[in-house]
This record gives sequence, C-alpha cells and structure tokens, in this order.
Amino acid sequence: MRLNFIRKVLYCHRGPATKTLLVMKLTAFILLITAMQVSANGFGQNVTISVKNAPLTKVFSLIEKQTDYVFFFDYSLLEKGKKITYRVSNLQLRAVLDSCFREQPFSYDIVDKTIVVRERVPEKTYVAPKETNRFQPYTGKVTGPDGIALSGASVVVKGSSKGTQTDENGNFTIDAEPKDVLVISFIGHLAKEFTLGSNAVPLVIRLEPEVATADEVVIVAYGQVRKKDLTGSVSQVKSKDINALPSTNVVQALSGRSTGVQVQQNNGTPGGPVSVRIRGVNSILGGNEPLYVVDGFPYSSNPTFLQNADIESIEILKDASSIAMYGSRGANGVVMITTRTGKKGERSNVTFESSYSMQQVTKKMKLLSPIQYAELYNEQAKNDGLAPYFTQGALDSIRNGPATDWQSLVLRNAPISNNNLTISGGNEKTRFSLSAGAFLQDGIVHNSDFKRYSMRANVNHDISKVFNVAYNATLTRITRKLQNSERGNRGSDIFSAMLMAPPTLSPYLQDGSYRRLTTAYPFISNAIINPMVNLNENSNQIKADRILSNLGFTIKPVDGLSIRISGGIESSNDRTDAYNNIEPSTNSVGAASIATSQFTNLLNENIANYAKTF
Repeated sequence: MRLNFIRKVLYCHRGPATKTLLVMKLTAFILLITAMQVSANGFGQNVTISVKNAPLTKVFSLIEKQTDYVFFFDYSLLEKGKKITYRVSNLQLRAVLDSCFREQPFSYDIVDKTIVVRERVPEKTYVAPKETNRFQPYTGKVTGPDGIALSGASVVVKGSSKGTQTDENGNFTIDAEPKDVLVISFIGHLAKEFTLGSNAVPLVIRLEPEVATADEVVIVAYGQVRKKDLTGSVSQVKSKDINALPSTNVVQALSGRSTGVQVQQNNGTPGGPVSVRIRGVNSILGGNEPLYVVDGFPYSSNPTFLQNADIESIEILKDASSIAMYGSRGANGVVMITTRTGKKGERSNVTFESSYSMQQVTKKMKLLSPIQYAELYNEQAKNDGLAPYFTQGALDSIRNGPATDWQSLVLRNAPISNNNLTISGGNEKTRFSLSAGAFLQDGIVHNSDFKRYSMRANVNHDISKVFNVAYNATLTRITRKLQNSERGNRGSDIFSAMLMAPPTLSPYLQDGSYRRLTTAYPFISNAIINPMVNLNENSNQIKADRILSNLGFTIKPVDGLSIRISGGIESSNDRTDAYNNIEPSTNSVGAASIATSQFTNLLNENIANYAKTF
C-alpha cells in the first residue's frame, strides 16, 4: 500500500524540484525503517560467556567479539573491581551485563553502540543528623563610601584561617558561627570588624577610605615633603606592608601594593628576575623597567640584593613632575627605596626577625599508571600492524609490580627561611642602624636554591647646625644553583622528560648506573632522556657579590637653603660555573665553562634646595 502511494505521487508531479524532494522523503523513510530494525535487534543479541576468576576486561573482550558493542572505561576504575566467575550460554546481552556489574563498585550506561562504564552512584538515604551543624552561610556585599562595590575585598573570620574574597559585584558568602567576628579589608580603605548575629540576613558593609595624616612625610626626588604639600603622583608602601607576606625580594613585595604598578616574576627559578611596569608599557623595543634609587643613589638594576626587613619605606613616582630630576632615566617611573636608620633620642634597640615557610607544587599532573601505559603502547602497535610491545607475561608483571613516580623524583617541598638582626639607636647628634640577614630558599626542583647573605650600615651624624654627614653601605653575597628549565623537544628537557618517562621503568639499573630509557623501550621518542641525569650530573652555580655605598654632606648656610654633595659606588662581581659530567646514557662527553663579569659605577650628585615660606 505504501509503495503504491509513493508511485502515485511520483508520477503525478513531474517537476525536477518536486522529484528531488520526494526522493529525499523516500530516503528518510527507508532510514527510519532500518533504525527501527536496529533498535529492535540491539538487545536481542545473545552472548556466551565462560570465565573463571577473570577480570572484567576479559569479559568485555568476549562481548565485543560476539556483538556490535564496544566498551568505554577508565582502567583506574576497573582496578577497583572484583574478578568474576561466570558461565552462561546464549543469554541476552542486557541480562549478562546486569549479572557482571551486580556486585561491582561501578555500573554502566548504553549510548548507541557504546557501553560506558561509570562509577556507581550510591543511593541517597536520609539519616537524621545527630546534632545540628553549628555553621551557617552568611552572605553580604562590601562597598566603598560612595556605594560602589569593592571587588577583591578580603573577608576573614577573626582568629581563624577561614576567609574568602568578594566577587566582581562586591558579594561574598562565608560559613561561620553566630557571634563570630568578620574582618573586612581592602587596599586603600580602613579595615572593619563586624559581629555576626543568629539570623543570616544579607550584610551590607561599607568601608571608609584610609586618609593619610597631612603631616606624614613622603620621599621624593628632591628630598622630603609633607603629603599635604605633595602635588605629583606618588604612592607610598611602608615596611609593615612589605613584610606582611613572605617574598623573595623587596621588588616582589610590591605586588598588589600600589595602583598602576604591575609586578611579574619572569620565571619560577629561585631568585629569578622580576619585572615591574608602572602605568603600563612605554616602549616596544626599549626597556620598560623603572629607575631604582636606594637611599638617594640610583641603582642600575633590580635591587634584589636588599633584605625586606631593612626597608623603611618605598615611594613610587609615576608622573612627569615627580621624576623631572632624573630626566630620561625616569621615563618608566622611579622607585625610591629608603632603608632603616636610627632616630633622634632613641635608645639602642636589638631586633631579631625570623620566618619559615614552605613551597609545594599546587597540583601534580595525573598520568597513566604502568598497566595503562603498557596497554596504550600495545594498542599503538596493534594500530600500526606490529606485534605487541608488551607480552601477556610482561603485562602481568607490570600489573603487580612497582611504579615510578617521576614527578616525585624531580619535584619536592621546598622551605624558605628568612632571618634578620638589626641594632639601631641614636641621640641628638648621631643616628645609626646596623643589620645582618640571611635569606635561604630551596627550589621545588631538586638541586636548585637561592641564598642571600647581607650586611648593612647606616650612620647619620650632625657635626653642627650647619654641617651633616651621612654614610650608607650594603654588602651582599648571593649564591644560586640552577636547573635548566627551558623547553626542549619531546622529552629532551627536564620537565617534559619528567612527564613522558615510562612509569614502568626505574631511573637506575641494578649496578647503580643510569637507565637509558630509549634502549629499554626503542619504540618511544628518541629524544626522551632520564631526568635524573640532568638533576645529578649537570651543575650550574652562580656566585655574585654586590656593594652599594654612598657618602653625603649636607650644608645649611642660611635658613631655608640646603646644599647636598654626595658620591657613591656600585660594584658587582659575578661568576658562573657550569659543569656537565661524562655520562654514557646521554652520550655526554663532559663539558665545563667559567664566565665572569665585573661592573663598577661611580656617581656624584650636587643638589641645592631652597624652601622658604613667606
């Protein structure tokens, strides 16, 4: 009947467009009939299974050979399963699957012709709580005095480590107990405390801006001015903010402390260089680093030789009027660093500061297990028409054998220790500050570290009401051990080798020598090296000495007039020792190199300043 109907329609309408449309309808109808037949016969397929104490992968393989279905699963999930003994003849596929999965910690779903093995979701049962949860969620919004939302404000439960930050709309949610105290803070605003009540009603917290004291002194290019008299764009970061969080150096401590200032560490090596951008990038081809001035002396590079505990304050000069004195040298901004000194009438003080923190990898890469690795390469060999790389005996040995975690061999938890001793004091004529410090940082990669030892002296003496002399000196010794962190080709560098090395192989042979991975497995990338060779047989050590010293005389011949004559020296002496031992597993014939560099900079500045109020 249907065929006759189709013939009638085809012969009655002879237009080419109509014929095409009808042919398309006929094709769709035939496909629909076929799909219905497939759907009807899909679970009508019967299978025969006979296994004893066998893993499920063997059952899956038998089902795939007898049906049109394929299995999709995660090996790490199947490793949790139980071996089964099952014997059945010519039974429907659905019944076989239900029996195989009945006592397993996972279940299955069928999507078209694919049987997806998934983790079993336990049935939810209601259990009456034995006691009421004392925590409850509190929500709120943090705004400024004008009602504008503050994004990134810190919300912390006082006396605990529990905290959160506001989102882009100033909203936050935090779990706390009634009567807990929330401490809300934001850069440039006064911190505020809020006691929670028993009702979790939405909170609206308004922070007031932090207003600096009008008589507070700010260091600028020509000397000191009061904030109320300041006309240029200057940001000030005080010592308490610099030492609030552990950081490798004083430049890194500027991160997030001033608007318009971007601080970025160029790489992850201990003591690695840090880039600072003030109000964005000013040049495409030229340098963009600001000028650093330490106690009035311009420094040619990043002042990473300074100890954070030695800093009194940092002023960041941003606009043209603030940096006019330094001309083109200050085109990218000026960072003025003032170290600590004694104060008039201050009794001698001894201060010791110490901190200890730990670095660790946030998250390691999840890689294949040994059995997954072996089966993957067997699958590759099968696709290439080759014999399996791993025999069944080798697979059984790998399944029950140890695994090599290359990430744990290369990476580690690395401590940071910072210690500083300061002696300061003064009377009506003389002020002094002496300090010694040690900053010790291990890298998260084995055999890498950064160590900085420094001594500093700051003496200021009034010879008379007219003459003043000031002397500053900083001596620093820096040592670094580096590991090559540059990217290589398919496992030729330390990090890609760590991720690509076979988990089925150990790094050492029985005689203690290094294993050549490409000899053990010639089917892997020929560029992969044993990462332990780079860690233990290659050495790259840097020793650097930094000296920054300046002496200045200030003369005040008449009221309002001061003349400052100063001179200073900046000296750096670097030596790099690189050694590669002879190592047959990497065809290394050995290499050694020594590189040295010396730099000395002398500077004399004479400044006259007249300030008189009429």
